[in-house]
Amino acid sequence: MLRLENVSKHFGGIRALDGVSLSLREGRITGIIGPNGAGKTTLLRVMAGFYKPTRGRVYYRDRDVTPLGPHERARLGIALTFQIPRAPPEFTVGQLVQAAVGKAMYRGAAMLAERDRGEVWDRVHRVLERVGLSEYAEREASQLPLGLQKRLELARALALEPRVLLLDEPSAGMSPEEARELAGLVRDLNEKEGLTIAIVEHNVPLATGLSHYMYVLHYGRLLSEGEPGEVLRDPRVIEAYLGAGYARG
Repeated sequence: MLRLENVSKHFGGIRALDGVSLSLREGRITGIIGPNGAGKTTLLRVMAGFYKPTRGRVYYRDRDVTPLGPHERARLGIALTFQIPRAPPEFTVGQLVQAAVGKAMYRGAAMLAERDRGEVWDRVHRVLERVGLSEYAEREASQLPLGLQKRLELARALALEPRVLLLDEPSAGMSPEEARELAGLVRDLNEKEGLTIAIVEHNVPLATGLSHYMYVLHYGRLLSEGEPGEVLRDPRVIEAYLGAGYARG
């Protein structure tokens, strides 16, 4: 559904990605793991159009979308959540999701007609209910605790009505209970709504439990791929990322 062919991304003399080829299969959850600095966030941002690859191509449903920016790819059905939520001050939860719904429904900055406002708010409330934020619709978004801001980041992505959802460290900073709830939500989005999902995670058990297929990046290169259990038994992955103690566990 979404694939990268021989993608490299350089920042000056730094090779954040170096000849990476991979694909997200439709209707599956794909886990992407690796140590800090492996290129995982860069990879998602190349998929979403925030970064243009230095070399290589990005395809969505066999269409070359390499030249397209993030807004154009969002309209095609690709949405990214950011690892660190940045809620603008003085905006409510509902207003931020409303803005995302507006982007999904309309092109440009034209004002919504009065007859459309009810439809927009219906969609806002459906999205908030889906992620468990209905009771926070009137709260200032920047005042939410981190776990709820992470859910808001997910709500803003879902409001774009994506078919491919790219999640960058969604459980970072969450308590174990919040992470378990998030995992259940991600699983439901995949199983009940058919979303194709890529998840970058340092929480290896969470990523393993969710993923149908897994890639491991190391220094910008693809180190291993396969079924999660197979990948975690790969001696190269154990040596480079998990450590010998993981193998014994």
